Amino acid sequence: MPAGKRNVKHAKTTRKKSGVHRGTELLLLLGLTLLMFYLWGRVQIDTVIRDKARLETKRLALVREIDGLRVQVNALKSYAQISAKAKGQGMDVIPVSRRGRLAVELDGLAPGEAPAAQLRVAGMAVWSGR
Repeated sequence: MPAGKRNVKHAKTTRKKSGVHRGTELLLLLGLTLLMFYLWGRVQIDTVIRDKARLETKRLALVREIDGLRVQVNALKSYAQISAKAKGQGMDVIPVSRRGRLAVELDGLAPGEAPAAQLRVAGMAVWSGR
């Protein structure tokens, strides 16, 4: 068969799609595309909500841990705790009456300097030299 007749026969068997079918297909494709975007957005929103809940739980656990650590620090800063640890290490604890100021003698000061200095001590243990 000549090439020209084959093209004519092929052209006769092919139908042109009407504008109504093409418009319906485009609307269907557009609808499916919008549905896919909607579902993708919902999945993203659900993921963010789950992440937020997980992070909030983690934040609350960290806040509780920080509060516990603050309580421990405050307990360790108390004079009773410090004096107990100092006694355990063989140190003499400063009596309550001398806690405000402690006189320290400084031998060998340069000329013109005061022979004694006042040292402010608050909850401090002094090595006894034993």
